[in-house]
Parts: sequence; structure tokens; C-alpha cells
Amino acid sequence: MKKYVVLMISIILLLLGTNVYAKDTVYSLNKYDKEEYKYIIKDQDKGYVTAGIYETEKENHILIVDYKKDGSIKWQLKLKEYDATDLYGITYSYGEDGRIDGFLLVVKNDTFKFWKISLDGEFVEEKETNLFGEIELESFIESSDKMGYLLYGKLDSKAFIAKYDGSLNLVWIKTYEDMKKINELIDEYEAGYYAIVETDEVNKLIKFDTEGNALSVIKEDFDSTNLHLLQGNDSYLVYGYTNDVKINNSNSGSYFIIRYNLVDKVLWETIGDEPVDENKLIKLNETNHNYYLLHTNSNDNSIEVSRIDLDGVVVEKVKKLKNDYYDMNGFSFDHNVLYFIGQINCPEDDNCDYNAKSLFLVSSEDKVIEVEDKDSKTILIITGIIIILIGIMYLYKKKKKH
Repeated sequence: MKKYVVLMISIILLLLGTNVYAKDTVYSLNKYDKEEYKYIIKDQDKGYVTAGIYETEKENHILIVDYKKDGSIKWQLKLKEYDATDLYGITYSYGEDGRIDGFLLVVKNDTFKFWKISLDGEFVEEKETNLFGEIELESFIESSDKMGYLLYGKLDSKAFIAKYDGSLNLVWIKTYEDMKKINELIDEYEAGYYAIVETDEVNKLIKFDTEGNALSVIKEDFDSTNLHLLQGNDSYLVYGYTNDVKINNSNSGSYFIIRYNLVDKVLWETIGDEPVDENKLIKLNETNHNYYLLHTNSNDNSIEVSRIDLDGVVVEKVKKLKNDYYDMNGFSFDHNVLYFIGQINCPEDDNCDYNAKSLFLVSSEDKVIEVEDKDSKTILIITGIIIILIGIMYLYKKKKKH
């Protein structure tokens, strides 16, 4: 009898301990008003540096936090003593030996400036970008040769690209009369630059040479404004929202991805088969020889991440995060662990001790996909059947002894 009881208890405990949902751990400073992480980048110790904004006394300030992979804080830098009203990205800075020696940000107060931060979280220097005029800066990127940086956006009602060397000196600046704004830019080394360009009529994919001269329009018949670029290995990808398909007889479209080689030929195109919220973040990353796409499902507002192989085949959904209050600004995927950054907003029908706080969310399970509700029910049914069978075996054993 004892062995059956022990067996039954062991099975019950095992099944009760089975986690049918992925474990998500949320980390937040929750110290300031309207904290928000906007950018994420890896540090040198396999952790992640997040950069964002917080508010004090109606003013914005820059906040930089270096998280270890377990979510604990390695260092944080609250730049309250330096004026800044907005942040436009974070990338690496390099020493004279070509090695990473810190992080570089572009911020704005009365002018646009570079801020350099050391690997240990110390403020190193501030330097002017020498951009003047009516500027709408979109973002900035590191050049592919690791020898400089590119800023882009709108300057005096025209699209512009500005090139800086490794010492943050302005090398050249180009404006484009027939283009309103450059919304996204990537640098494919000797192949040149590729940009999503806003014009009066449509958004276009345009190729530039390494001196910033426009060469050709690769595609201009996009049906979406939510367009993005990703550098690949000997290729580049355009992705975003499309109305070319309607999901579940609804008005919602889905996502698309187009992969080009470096002579601008389409290698493949993929269109999603689930409804996507056009107004929420759509983000594609490449890692572990796969692409990982983040989007928000317009049916239930859940945040989803799908794995897509290098041939454009949607292999599996690796994450479905139920969401009533997360605003995502980015994510990273590293060795089966997902890292999300953004902001947590208090739902309107809840009483919270915060209005908006910073979000660093870690899905630390080896398998981060959420189990469907039907699978949870299956586990319960199996549990019940096993318990009944053990009971029958026990009664049969007892009757046989008599």
C-alpha cells in the first residue's frame, strides 16, 4: 500500500510542479516619473545595457542601466546634471586600437550632442554634432567599417544623412530635395547604404553609395508606413505591416518580410498568417542563424515572437506574452532567453503606485512558448486518469489478498 501512496503523491507533486506557462521575470527601477527604456544593447560581460528617459519636475533626463543576464543591476547612470530632452539611440564607441571602449548616445537639449559613456558606466565626454537648422533627427547608426557613425532624418524640410568619423568629427552631410525624411538607414559596407525614405507620394526603399549619393529606387509600392530595415549576412531585409492579406475575415493585416541580396535581387518574401496591430512595434532581429520577429496580435493584444529560418519559413512561435500594460520598444534573444525592454503602464481600471515605470523583462525558461489552454486541460485530465488507475490497482491488490 505504501508504495502506491508514495507513487501517487510523487506523480501529483510532479504534475502540480509542471509549469504550463513560461516564466517571465520583470525588473524595474520604479524610482522616477515616467521611466521608459527605449534602447537595448549587449555589454561586454554578456549582459545588457538599456538606455531611456525619466522625468523629474517636468524635465526629461537620460537613464542608462547595465543589467546582468539574471536581471540584477551591474551599474546605473542617472544623468540628471546634464540637460537632455530626448534620446536617439545607443551604440558602441571604440578606442584607437579598434576595441570597444564604451557606449555612444545621441541626445538633444538645445542642440544635438554625442555622449560617450565608459564600459563601467562613467560619463566620459560630450561633443556637439554640429547639426544646425530645423532638424527632426530619426536615429543614428554605427558604420559597418566600425570607423564612424551616420545620423539621419529631416533637415529644413529635406531628408539628410550626416557622416562622422571615429573621433565624432563631421565628415560630410547630404540633403535630398525630392525626399522629405529618412526613416531608417543601414550600412552594408562597400555595397552602400539602404534607406526607407518618406516622399510626398509614397515610402521608398532607396540605395545610396558610400558617399551618400542616391543611386536607385529599389521598391516604392509599399502599402504601409510601418517599415523597417535589418542588416543580414550578405543580405538585407525589409519588413513591416501589410494589408495584402486579411486575417480571420477581419480588417487586420499581417506582417511581411522581404530578403534581398547585395545586388538588390529578392531572395524570398514571407507574409504572416496572423493579425498584427499596425500601430504597435514590429521588430526583427537575427541571431543563432534564425530571425526572430516581435509583433502585437490585434485580436487579443498579446505580444508574440516567432522564429523564422534563413529561407523565410515561419518555424514556430517561441513566445506569446499576455499583455494589458506593456509597451515594448525592443527585444533581444540569446541562448533561448528573451529580453524585452520598454515601459509598464498602469491600466485605467487599476489603482497602481505608479503611472509609468521602466520595463526589463526576462523570459528565462529554456522553452519560452506558452502552453495553450487546451494543453493545460489535457494535463489535468491525464492527472485524473492516473489517480483513478492507481486507486483501481490498489483496490484490486487489496481484494486479491482477501
